[in-house]
Amino acid sequence: MCRYNTSNSQFLLRPPDAAGNKQGVKQGCPLSAALYVLAISPLIHRMNNDRHISGTHVVDALRVKALAYADDVCVIIKNQTETDILCSHLKLYEKTAGAKLNHNKTEGVWIGAESDKPDINIQVKPEIKVLGLIICNNECSERNWENKISEIKEDVKKWENKNTNYKSRINIVKTFLLSKLLFLANIFPPSKSTITKLNKQCVNLIWGTKRELLYKKDKTMSQIQTFCTAPFLEMVRALLYKWKVNNQQTDILHDTAAHQRVQEDLVSDRG
Repeated sequence: MCRYNTSNSQFLLRPPDAAGNKQGVKQGCPLSAALYVLAISPLIHRMNNDRHISGTHVVDALRVKALAYADDVCVIIKNQTETDILCSHLKLYEKTAGAKLNHNKTEGVWIGAESDKPDINIQVKPEIKVLGLIICNNECSERNWENKISEIKEDVKKWENKNTNYKSRINIVKTFLLSKLLFLANIFPPSKSTITKLNKQCVNLIWGTKRELLYKKDKTMSQIQTFCTAPFLEMVRALLYKWKVNNQQTDILHDTAAHQRVQEDLVSDRG
């Protein structure tokens, strides 16, 4: 199927005669993503409905077996039998869609006791990356936040010598630092110690010191008021709570303690 009736291509290694496009879409066309979703959806649906793939239980009656983001597909399997079943689904998809599985890029990570680890015919690594996040057997959250803190420190070094006032630096924190934390914080909520470390980096960038409380005493009332409206890491946590409430993603609507945390964390952002 071709979506461009008058589309042509020219090749640098051939005579300059144009060749008509008979099927497919141009690279970078926004339609390609939608078409790929339509193409891969039957495969994901088929794997999720296979009774012989156990997957993992998440919440209530929800059992996750296969997840996909663009052309990255993650499947939860427990043994070689389930691996063979998965391969049969992939072979059927290859025959139908014409796509081919890249075995060199197929890898997995074992989650659980090392003594229970089965022998399967795919390369198993200590850790893998899914959507840029490290997935491993132990200390998964800590590993990801250590990397993110190091990344934030490097960003602070890039901005701290710029000739900007504190209001501009607050906007820099909002735009270039906190925006990098929301996705990770949604998957692995930061601990209080992590929030403290990141807060120090934000304070260091804005005020030129990591001693937050002492330095705030030397500021005028208007400056302190502006400082208090700056969205530091507690707001990240509050925004996540608010998002879950609005989207009814968890039982937070019926959780009194969670409501209290939202009231404590959510601050007015007027900065």
